[in-house]
Amino acid sequence: MQFNRQVFLNILANHQSNLDKKAINPIFSSIKLITNDKELKIISTDGQRYLEQTMEGSFENSSLFINGITLYEILKKSKSESFMIKETFEFYKILIDNAEFKFSKQITSEFPEWPNEYENNCKIKADILLEGLKTVKWAASLEEARPSLTGVCFDFCNNVLNLCSTDSLRLAIFKIFDNYFYTKKIILGKKSITELIKLLEDFGSTEINFYVGTSVKIIGKTNNLKTTWKSLCINGNFPNYEKLLSDKKIFNASFVCNAQEILEIITRIMVVSNQHQHTLILKFKEKENSKISAENAISEGEDILVGEYTGKTLKILFDGKFLEEMLNNIDGKIIFEITDPFSPINIKKIENNGSLFILAPIRPDL
Repeated sequence: MQFNRQVFLNILANHQSNLDKKAINPIFSSIKLITNDKELKIISTDGQRYLEQTMEGSFENSSLFINGITLYEILKKSKSESFMIKETFEFYKILIDNAEFKFSKQITSEFPEWPNEYENNCKIKADILLEGLKTVKWAASLEEARPSLTGVCFDFCNNVLNLCSTDSLRLAIFKIFDNYFYTKKIILGKKSITELIKLLEDFGSTEINFYVGTSVKIIGKTNNLKTTWKSLCINGNFPNYEKLLSDKKIFNASFVCNAQEILEIITRIMVVSNQHQHTLILKFKEKENSKISAENAISEGEDILVGEYTGKTLKILFDGKFLEEMLNNIDGKIIFEITDPFSPINIKKIENNGSLFILAPIRPDL
């Protein structure tokens, strides 16, 4: 069988993060390659995620199982426009440039099967889902002791899909409004979210089919390449963030600013913050310039916060890393809604796209 090297290489690149580079289990470092007179299909899985990409074309009927990591490196380091795969009784031969590589045959029946039962499905614009995932993923927990907090919650309810993540100190929510006629809540892990974001970037503004059941499945198509991606969900209950949102709060102050302008100032001031606590001090004063400062054992710095503040004079301590991560994922004008220096602060985009961020300040007595 003959293949275009660059086309095959581009498809194979999408599968690399799905393959076990430590080769603990040969099955999980290999791709399943299926061809016939209509299409080429490449499949990989790491046991938690499944990726299948199908390209239209005319090929010989074949089904083989080959190490996808080694094959990718061979193609990446070669120059020929095309390469060939030949099958013998014991080996698969890769013929490219003037070289010949042999791969031992593996048993394709050992390739794991995936459940294909899905209770609900809908269509979602790929670019909107991509924006939502990038907006919220930063707030997920890094603590593996609480798995349900290490990913993103997909909460389908009342014609809204809430994308939500939290580590108990910060919360990020992005709302997608559409006709979702069912109620379902699932959690996708951090690696699954990273892989999904990578795939969505290739789909542009096209619609994808989104299926929810014991696992998640998406199906999308770009040009002549059809992609099917599946991921297992995290077992566990996501925190009741709805209660936090339903609690009526009285905001006594507000600060309106441009997210990227504030990010530049924070990034600069963070240079002199304590490298263990990352503490930033925000000082707000009505009708005067608000300020931000930080210090460590040998240096300190202060800068002006460009924005409009309304309310009493306040001094609030924040984890600078949390602020940086949040602002890295949003742009345009935002508003800080403040109750007092010790209560969680709401941060919203002025443009009404359903985004909401809640950050807990640092208490000076802790």
